[in-house]
Amino acid sequence: MIKDVVDSGACCSCGICIASCPEKALELDNSYLPRVLDSCTNCGICREICPRVEMPFSEIANLLKKENKIQYGEELLGNYNQIFLARMSDSTLREKTYCGGSTTAFLIYLLEKGLIDKALLTGKEHDLSFCGHPKPVVASSKEEILACADTKPTANPILAKLPVEGGKIAFVGTPCHVQGIRKAQYLTKFGKVSKERCKELVGNIEFVIGLNCFFAFKKDGVDQMLSKVGLNEKDLKKFYNWKGKSVALLPDGKKIEDFGEGGDFDSLNLGCLLCYPSYSAKLSDITFGKCMIEEWGWNDVISRSEKADRILREMIEQKILEVIPLNKDERSEILEGLLEANVFKYDTIGYGEFLKTGKFNSTIPLGGSPMDRGSSGSIKGLNRLRLIQAVKRDSFYEIVKQEREKAGMFIPELK
Repeated sequence: MIKDVVDSGACCSCGICIASCPEKALELDNSYLPRVLDSCTNCGICREICPRVEMPFSEIANLLKKENKIQYGEELLGNYNQIFLARMSDSTLREKTYCGGSTTAFLIYLLEKGLIDKALLTGKEHDLSFCGHPKPVVASSKEEILACADTKPTANPILAKLPVEGGKIAFVGTPCHVQGIRKAQYLTKFGKVSKERCKELVGNIEFVIGLNCFFAFKKDGVDQMLSKVGLNEKDLKKFYNWKGKSVALLPDGKKIEDFGEGGDFDSLNLGCLLCYPSYSAKLSDITFGKCMIEEWGWNDVISRSEKADRILREMIEQKILEVIPLNKDERSEILEGLLEANVFKYDTIGYGEFLKTGKFNSTIPLGGSPMDRGSSGSIKGLNRLRLIQAVKRDSFYEIVKQEREKAGMFIPELK
């Protein structure tokens, strides 16, 4: 039922189709992609629930806006009540996290206050300083939450772990995961064939926590990229993306940023290029991201619900979080100029050529240059978030959509 999504490279590997099948007729292959087994009865549940087949994005966003009494809304950042920078106040615990630790602090607070019983998170397969191989983890203690705090920048079918039994659940994931959760919640009311199954899958999810995501690597993609420079994950202290570039940090402090021909695009999860329009997980209750405005170690925090507002207020009052307000208008003329010039309308990622040859020509994702203009002319505050969202939305999705239309390929339907 979802073969066209997978065969055309549109699958984001969120995993919700695996969880949805009542006959267990779907399984993950070695690439984290769903494979249909002979026991499939063509019931249609997996296709209805798949966020890449038909995603009623605007309708869900409007429903969430009404439920949460949202104050602000815009095309690039979505609906929100407040945006600021934050980091975990406890420096000892913060050092155990990837960047800033605000997500980890938020989860620990939810658990310790009894607002959730468990959290569905992304852990790592290997006990290393950095591991690019994710695995789903159901955390029910502070220690288990902390163990999941580092980044795993690889496509992750975490939703295949649903349902999570045992009380109230928080979920943390990237925009594609958030869309899968929200579509399933939407279908508990409006589904044709999946309504009851969706109730079983997401009925006890209390908090949907989104993480900013530009793109993920395909399974073993990090290994593939590191092998170009003679490294593997055991050699790394940290791996991260900073201002449009993948960076491998070695124990001696040396940074590797050049990964040869094709850069990190050769290792990209292709389904990520069809992720629209939500770099910042617009459908979540709250979004956390790695801040690229201040020095390393702060998080962008976008609160999109009344319950998130309340919890953040309590955490700030109790000095669990340190915060920095964001200037809404700083350097807005730079952003406006870039958007008016349509600098994001060109196929600089070489997707059209990729469809013909199977290779990307681009070595740096579009946005690396305009996002990093130096200290004197940098785009800051909310406008930096808007810029990154604009890059994600226009330069990737619109071009990819156009090229796939030319090739007669499957394209996700959005509303």
